[in-house]
Formats: sequence, C-alpha cells, structure tokens
Amino acid sequence: MRFLQIPPPRGVLLALVCFALSACFAIEKFNIVDDYVRFILITLGINIILCASLNLVNGWMGEFSVGHAGFMALGAYLSAIVSAKWLVGAAVVGLLLGMLSFKTRGDYLAIVTLAFLMIVKSGIENISYVGGPRGFLGIGNETTLLWTAVWVFLTLWVIRNLVYSRYGRGIIAVREDEIAAGAMGVDTRKAKLTAFVVSSFFGGVAGALFAHQLQFINPGSFDIVKSTEILVMVYLGGIGSLGGSVLGATVFTWHVADGHFAAGSRFANALSSARHYGLARVRLVRATARISKKGGGKMTDEPLLEMRNVTQRFGGLCALSEASFAVRAGHAHGIIGPNGAGKTTAFNVITGIYAPTQGD
Repeated sequence: MRFLQIPPPRGVLLALVCFALSACFAIEKFNIVDDYVRFILITLGINIILCASLNLVNGWMGEFSVGHAGFMALGAYLSAIVSAKWLVGAAVVGLLLGMLSFKTRGDYLAIVTLAFLMIVKSGIENISYVGGPRGFLGIGNETTLLWTAVWVFLTLWVIRNLVYSRYGRGIIAVREDEIAAGAMGVDTRKAKLTAFVVSSFFGGVAGALFAHQLQFINPGSFDIVKSTEILVMVYLGGIGSLGGSVLGATVFTWHVADGHFAAGSRFANALSSARHYGLARVRLVRATARISKKGGGKMTDEPLLEMRNVTQRFGGLCALSEASFAVRAGHAHGIIGPNGAGKTTAFNVITGIYAPTQGD
C-alpha cells in the first residue's frame, strides 16, 4: 500500500475537507440519516483520531506503545469534569510519560505504557468523585457529527504537517536508527517528546468526544482491550500512513457495527461462540440432571422471579432494552449472550444495585 504513504496535493485535500464538512452539516441540519447511522459515523471519526494519533508513535517513530487508551481515559474524564481544560491534561501527561520513558525502546516501552494504562485505570476506579468503578453519569451531549468531523480533519492536518516537516523527518530518522540520527544532528529527545505529546493530545481529544457521545463512561471502557482495538486499526491500515489510518479505522468500525470485532476475525468469533455455547449447554444439562436426580422442586408455571420490559440506560447508552424473563421453580435457567449484551446489567437490576430506567 505504498500509494497510501504518498501525500495528496493540498488542493485535493481542501476540496475533500469542504465536501465532507458540508455533508456533515447537511446531515445534522436536515436529519438525512437516523440516529444509529449518525452514531456509527461519529464512532468512525473518533476511531480515525485514535488510529492516526497512535500511528505517529507506533508508525512514524517506530516505537510500540500499548497505553493509548490511558490518554483517551484522561481526556474523557477531564472533559466530563472541566470541559475547558481537557485537551491540555492528556498532552501534559504525554509529556511526562515521554520524559520518563526516554531511554526505553521496543518491548520495554510497551511495558512502560502498559503500566501507565493500568495506573490510570486503577486510579480512576479509586476516585469516588468521578464515580469510581461504577462510572461517571450526567455528561452533556456535546459531541455532534460536524464537531467530530472538524476534529478529524484537524488531527489529520496537524499530523500530516508534522510528519512532512523537519521535525517529522527527525522522528522518522529516530525510527530508522536513533544513534545514527543523533550523530547527524537530530535532537532525538525532542523528536520523541514531540511525537508523544501530539499523540497523547489527540488521544485525549478522542476520549472527550467519546465521553460526550455516550454521556456515560466507566474505567472498564479504557482497559487493555481498548488499546488492543486501536493497535488493530493501526496495523490493519498500515503503519506510517495517514491514509492507512483512515482505512484501518473505517474497516474496523464497519466490522464492529456489523457484529464483528475486526477484519478477519469472523472464524475466531464463531469458534469462540461455539466453545462458550457448548460449555454453557453442558453445564445446563448437568444442572438439570442434578435437579432431576435430587427430585428438585415442584414443577410449576408460577414464576418465582419475573422481569418485565426492563430498560436500563446510562446517559446515552442503552444497556438493556425491554428485557423480559421469568424464573420458575424446578427449572434450570441461564442467560447467554456476547460481550456487551447486558447480562451483568440484568443481574445488577435484579439484585437492586441499579434502579431500572423503566419496567419492573
């Protein structure tokens, strides 16, 4: 995909930007698409920002950072608390992390950034002011399609100009050979710090957009799985390429919206689902056999526990939608579904941890 690494003419870029912003304005103004499509388009924009910003470190600088979700978490929580200062917060932390990890490379940098991610996640879980492990509610719905598009193009424009500037050539030189780059007069420390700060800055931007899109965030949204998803987008589209970042984020977002986690994962997901379904089925058969052997309880159609049309929302996120089921004596029951289907939320509603938005 060498063509993706060739910068397009400025006139073409300007025309594409004007067309895209006009289209986003028309979609917002005249409601051309429904809310679901608008949600997917906003998610695509956030993923492009995440992918392009991480590509600056993992692609052009040649390092391997796995803690990008930590910067996303900082931007999300800081934007939810003080919306005027969220951008600077993630960039400052990126500067500190870059200074601390200045002498590390390769696997050691991956370990440092992974530790940073764990520290951020654990720290947020222990701060009751932002909801702790239960999450942060009451965030305003400020993320629009037009606002997201503006940040996408600003991200791509800044990173493009940085990469093709003298500082960008220094970053690429560090990737090829840091010792040789230093011998040729490149300030390797400044190049690495610049890449870290810019990358973390736009990671925080993506986190802020994400928080104001869902209107609910919790530490579990920014774990190692989230960082892995960003890495998948980067390497799917191609490292060291802005066009590849857009392509990787688009393919990944489309597959997630289509019910898959990433390109090429259909077989793995099917195999995993079959394995878990098989285990659940075996456990269900064994439980039923134990009930039959012991006599169980009296078989009856009278429900011991019933949930009717329960809906649970966390801000703009709908975790349960009109869920209904009944538990009867003498029967074995189980709730089976993929990650994010609402199984844990259903149990939390039943046990009284959450008060349902509607239903009983």
